[in-house]
Amino acid sequence: KLPGPNYRKNEYKSSPLSEWGQRITRSLKSFTSPSQSLRTKVEIQSEQIAALSHQLSKEKKRTLQLNLLAELSHQLDTQLDQFVAAQLAVNTLQRALECKHVAIFENEIERREFSIMSLAGNFLPTGYRQSSSQGLLGRTLRFRKTQVANDTKLDPDFIQPETSHALSAFAVPLVYHGHVKAILEVGDDKANVFSSHDVHLAEMVAAELIRAWERSSY
Repeated sequence: KLPGPNYRKNEYKSSPLSEWGQRITRSLKSFTSPSQSLRTKVEIQSEQIAALSHQLSKEKKRTLQLNLLAELSHQLDTQLDQFVAAQLAVNTLQRALECKHVAIFENEIERREFSIMSLAGNFLPTGYRQSSSQGLLGRTLRFRKTQVANDTKLDPDFIQPETSHALSAFAVPLVYHGHVKAILEVGDDKANVFSSHDVHLAEMVAAELIRAWERSSY
């Protein structure tokens, strides 16, 4: 019987050379697969270690922040001067958030302006004033709620003084006896820096300061 048309093809597939090639390929796979698996496990473990280290760093920072808040609360218990109390608050908050700028602006109702009551950082010139109807401060005054600008370049209300380099900022109203007595402003020279936890911490500092002012008025 004559060989069929696929004779040469079948002969090639079953040739000794082809079989040896397949054996070598299987052998190489048996050597490379364990090493690839080991490398994958090492990479996963490295990622897990990095994630745990990041989480530990965050927890340490939060513990430090709570300790600083407790220390501030203790200091304000005996502080009757409102301006000194405000300065203690901005100093503590700047340390806790590790940011470039913290200030408390007094709301001068008759002049319709904000003036610096206390300051930590060098973003603002001495004697800086701002209209109470403009900027992030003005918006905070109108809404009587915390206002956040994660990127000040994208916030149409934000006013950037010549000496300021704030790319992230938020403002917290200090409501005292029914009106906004002052506004706490926090800023940094990097965009998208502050988390919701940072904002909450600043609001807690503001609440402590208001309680201190209430005690000093009795």
